[in-house]
Amino acid sequence: NTDNTYELTLIASDSHTSPMTSDPFNFQVTVSNLNEPPYLTGTYDLSLSMNEDNASSFVSPTWQAIDPETNSSVGIIWSLVDNGSEVTQLVTSVTGSTVRIDSVDGTLTFLPIENANRYVQGSDSFLVSYQDPGGLEDNITVQVSIEPINDVPEINGTFANTIDHPEGTLLVIDYNASDYNDYDANFYDIYYTADAYLAWEVDGEDEGLFSISQQGELRFISPPIYDGTNSDNNRYNVLIKVSDEFGGISEYDLTINITNSQEPPVLYTTLSTIEISEDENPISWESVWSEVDVQDPDGGTLTWSILTNGNYGVADVEVNTGVIDYVPNLNEFGDDSFVVNVNDGDFDMNFTINVRINQVNDAPQISDSDPTGFNGQELIWSENTPASTVIRTFIADDSEDNKSLDYSSSNFSWSLGGSDANQFQLDINGKLRFIRSMDYENPEDANLDNLFEIIIKASDNSVDFYEYDLSIRISNENDPPVFSSLDGVSIASLDMNENQTSVFTALAEPVDENAVEITYSKGAGVDDDLFTVNAQTGEVLFVTAPNFEIPDDNNSDGMYHLEVNASDGLSHAIQQVSITVQDVNENPVFTPPSSNIEHNESDGTLEISASDFISDPDSSPQFSYSIDSSLSNDNQYFSINSATGIITFNSFIPDFENKLDDDQNSVYEIVVSIDDNGTVINGNLNLEISDLNDPPVIEGTDLTQITLNENSDFVRSLVATDQDEQTSFEDILLVIDDTSIEWVNNQEGSTPSFSSPNNISNQSGASFCLNADFDRDGDIDVILLQKSGGKVSLYENNGVGTFAAANSFYTNTDSAPNFGLVGDFNEDGYPDLAVAMEGSGEVIIFQNDAANDISFTEINNISGVNEVSYLDLGDVDSDGDMDVVVICKNSVTQLDEIRWFRNDSTLHFESEAVPLPSLAFSTGSTITLDILQINNPKSLSLGDVDQDGDLDLAVASSQDGNFSLLLNDGNGTFRSPSLLYKEINGEAHGVKLIDLNSDDKLDLVLSTKSPTKFGVMLQSSQGGGEFQSPNLFYNSTYFVNAFDFGDFDMDGDIDIIAATFADSNLRCFLNDGNGQFSESSAYVLTGQESIASISIGDFSQTNSILEFSIKDGYNDADRFAFRP
Repeated sequence: NTDNTYELTLIASDSHTSPMTSDPFNFQVTVSNLNEPPYLTGTYDLSLSMNEDNASSFVSPTWQAIDPETNSSVGIIWSLVDNGSEVTQLVTSVTGSTVRIDSVDGTLTFLPIENANRYVQGSDSFLVSYQDPGGLEDNITVQVSIEPINDVPEINGTFANTIDHPEGTLLVIDYNASDYNDYDANFYDIYYTADAYLAWEVDGEDEGLFSISQQGELRFISPPIYDGTNSDNNRYNVLIKVSDEFGGISEYDLTINITNSQEPPVLYTTLSTIEISEDENPISWESVWSEVDVQDPDGGTLTWSILTNGNYGVADVEVNTGVIDYVPNLNEFGDDSFVVNVNDGDFDMNFTINVRINQVNDAPQISDSDPTGFNGQELIWSENTPASTVIRTFIADDSEDNKSLDYSSSNFSWSLGGSDANQFQLDINGKLRFIRSMDYENPEDANLDNLFEIIIKASDNSVDFYEYDLSIRISNENDPPVFSSLDGVSIASLDMNENQTSVFTALAEPVDENAVEITYSKGAGVDDDLFTVNAQTGEVLFVTAPNFEIPDDNNSDGMYHLEVNASDGLSHAIQQVSITVQDVNENPVFTPPSSNIEHNESDGTLEISASDFISDPDSSPQFSYSIDSSLSNDNQYFSINSATGIITFNSFIPDFENKLDDDQNSVYEIVVSIDDNGTVINGNLNLEISDLNDPPVIEGTDLTQITLNENSDFVRSLVATDQDEQTSFEDILLVIDDTSIEWVNNQEGSTPSFSSPNNISNQSGASFCLNADFDRDGDIDVILLQKSGGKVSLYENNGVGTFAAANSFYTNTDSAPNFGLVGDFNEDGYPDLAVAMEGSGEVIIFQNDAANDISFTEINNISGVNEVSYLDLGDVDSDGDMDVVVICKNSVTQLDEIRWFRNDSTLHFESEAVPLPSLAFSTGSTITLDILQINNPKSLSLGDVDQDGDLDLAVASSQDGNFSLLLNDGNGTFRSPSLLYKEINGEAHGVKLIDLNSDDKLDLVLSTKSPTKFGVMLQSSQGGGEFQSPNLFYNSTYFVNAFDFGDFDMDGDIDIIAATFADSNLRCFLNDGNGQFSESSAYVLTGQESIASISIGDFSQTNSILEFSIKDGYNDADRFAFRP
């Protein structure tokens, strides 16, 4: 009925066989009126187009906004939107153009900015809003296209219509122009002409006097000259034009006024080269120089200066008068020049004067080669000095003439003058000597005062030019001391024995009365460095005692040459001594080898020649050899031939593993005694026994005849030992929750001590670890489970505790591996894995592919289980192979239960197939539990508690705090549980069956939570599953979340390692051998946060792999097999 109210009736029916229908339900829907925004109607164009630099209006007769409420345009308000504000006028952000709108009828006016085509490819836009009386509005964008037109180019900068220009200058002005008004930053520039393509032209009444280049350079064709009488002749008028490639042209009127310019001074004198003599002798500057004429056209005052001076002399000019002088440098000659500057107050004028300095001959210069010598010097000369001794050497230097070949000379004439010239000789090389040796007591100079006075003369070209005065005074000298040692001869000899240092004592006496105390020193003998001489006593010693067999004198002939000086403070005497070293008998020297002598174990044959290690400087020595047990405990195992020195074993066969040497390191210290004519020395030899591979030994003495009952396939468990195997100290593998896997090294002491953690790998999601020798190479490899991430990863050991990178051989993000065990399911000797998964798979057996490169095959035939939380491995049905027991959740009752799966795999001894078939398991059997005694099993452990040959089951149940035992009937069926221990109001958590006191009976290790306890229950002496009361040796607030076993102190019993997650500690509980435990004084690790899992193994050692086999060739060999 068009009243905006809609009426409905609803009926509901059910889906029964006889359906029921509801009463009708009536209701109405009323549509309410809402205010709606206006809208545009009519035909209109939202795009404007116009030329740049023009104004345009947009009036649309059909541009109309309608208000839906009134269906009319009455009351519509038009506006422009500017940064969110509504205005009637705005400047666009794109081009800066102006837009106006009429608020009543919406008429638009667009005023583009000048040269708008430079911006945004000539485009612009703005937003128009229209609002109805109800306050609702809408808007629309208007696009504007601005078409470019050709703009004329313009000269850059402000154009000056009138300029002044100096006379005589061609270049008037260098113009630059641009067509920038046609340039578009976004290359929308269809009318743009680049600067290089603009055309220039000069026009006007004086155009013929000018030229303009296409780069805008305006020039006079001829230099303009200022006219001082008619100013009109100094004014030029031209028209400058610049045009673009599209017809746009700009014109500029230019008036150029020529200005008067100052002019520099002018030189009116013609200059020529001025010639003078070296040092101005005989021709001087003043005698040849005449003045120069310089005038200023403008009548200015002139100022004179030297601008650039010469190389060979110094020029000077009087500043006001211009009088020029030049002084050549001493002894310089050649061509030179200098520059004179003349300034009129405005301009400089420079001119160059050339000078030629003609060379003249210079006298040579005499100098003493001794730098202390000088002209007129008096020298002191010792009497008795040989006449051949040069007093001084003089040098003549004519280097001042060497610049020219005209006067240079290297040959000089030497001569002597003065009153004593006849007592000297001066050779052609300038060497001065006395003609004879002078004696102070008999002076020979002219006035007999021992002062000789001479003049040294040198000339070149036979002309004397220089004289050098010299005086020489003779000094009285002391006489040397006289030696009395070695018979006082100056050249003496003596003999002495080798191996001693004392030689002789030098002795000399002074001669002069004024002599001081005699001092002694070494001279210049060829072997002086091998001696010392006492300065006061004169004692002469060898620095090192001489060896007759190994002479170290200069020529190795055993004769040593020495010079001894004796000085009285004024002079000295020399005694030359030759020392001959005599041979004496010397002790032998024993030099052991630099390394131990190696010998294989089990080899009873030994021959070591002691003489190989002895050296004796004497020729043909005779030795006697012996071995004395008092000198070394190890000597008892050796004998020696007294004549030959051959060392042999003394009824002894070395065994590397059975060390009998004193230090227990398989290195035997042999001390040999050597007798050399009554002198005995001892020498040490170390004999190191090398390890060889010894065969293993099967233990037991009753293996020749074995009796067993019928109907049993088990014969005997054999134990073999390998002498080559080193003592194994068990280390600890641990997982830091969600962080990493690491191991700590047992430091191998009677008191357990462990290293800091060794990181194997940082892995998020890390949760559980286990270990085994998966490739049978003798070292222990590592498996890591990553609960978050669904990974199982292998880390292969290299034998010393370093591991290869992770091999994540299983990844499934739908699985959460949380627990695992190692077992050999097909008895091929290669460990397999059983892993409990939360999620996909639940239990996966990873069958070892039995190869050097470790790999696994995934077996998924343990099925029908949910939420597996724990498992154990063992022969549940006594058929000889390993079965799987799990704790899982019953899919119907949702209660935890225990199920076991029989191993149906083909075993290694049953088949010769390579590889063996895949592992197979039964569908599983449930072990009946009494919920009143076992409520929510948490963990379990298999073991033959009652020693009846089958595996029983110990269970920890968390809800009731019970630790229970289920005895096996032998075929995988179990009796009702018997309670071993109950933690009242607590949770039973961990349980493990293990023999702790070496009585061949399994004991129980248990842990509880809330309260936290940890301890053991030893099985009673009568066995049969009867246990003593628990010994709970650990009670703390920190819960033991993981534990494992090993003999950590190597005392022959089982100790326990326990992790307490909450306080970040790893504890060691030591066994006293009787199953009683005490916590070690120090933590294995402390402060190691969140230890989630531990596993024990010797990770730092590689052991031999022993393999048992049945020897062929016997009648019944094929009826037997070795099985794990």
